[in-house]
Amino acid sequence: MHVSETCEKDSPRLITHVQTPTAPLSDDARTAIIHEELKQKELLPDQHSVDTGYVDAQLVHRSHQDYGIDLIGPTRADYTWQAQQQTGFDAGHFQIDWQAKQATCPEGRISSSWTPAIDNRKNEVIKIKCSTKDCQCCPSLAVCTQSTRQRRTITVRPEQHYQALQRARERAKTEDFKMLYAHRAGIEGTISESGFASWVYVALALSAKKRRISSILQQLLP
Repeated sequence: MHVSETCEKDSPRLITHVQTPTAPLSDDARTAIIHEELKQKELLPDQHSVDTGYVDAQLVHRSHQDYGIDLIGPTRADYTWQAQQQTGFDAGHFQIDWQAKQATCPEGRISSSWTPAIDNRKNEVIKIKCSTKDCQCCPSLAVCTQSTRQRRTITVRPEQHYQALQRARERAKTEDFKMLYAHRAGIEGTISESGFASWVYVALALSAKKRRISSILQQLLP
């Protein structure tokens, strides 16, 4: 069950939308649907604070482009070993020339291939490969790749999505972000105070139609 609530300063918190999915979908598959349903009710927010599950590079970009919404939430971490160990060259260390469709590595070498692809989460990505010849003799090879082929490949999102993700990650490090995101904590209190949690458990046992009725009734509770 997906619940949206207002969090304006010095104003009462009001539940503006409740969605009860009839089929299992990941949270990020629901973000755009929620925004469209809020649009139909003329209740689109300027900013929407969500947890990590509702955020990815494309959603940050499309939320702003399609609905004028600033999507606020922690992005998924970069789980590559270079980023996690903070001792190697992650994708952010590469300078990307989107017009020329090439990337320059930290050692100044230019990539040899640029290939659009689809990743295992069905996202559009670009696979950028460096030349084996350049990589094998590179003094930074050990902090760049552990590939047995001794050739570095980075995978990035399309330009607008990539840039939106980088901006979101940088903003998440700021104090302003922490203050903005702190407002989201209020929804947990609303759910608790309204007895909403007990309705969730009951609704799970109901048919799809009755689950919808259950959620509507819950919005009417004082």
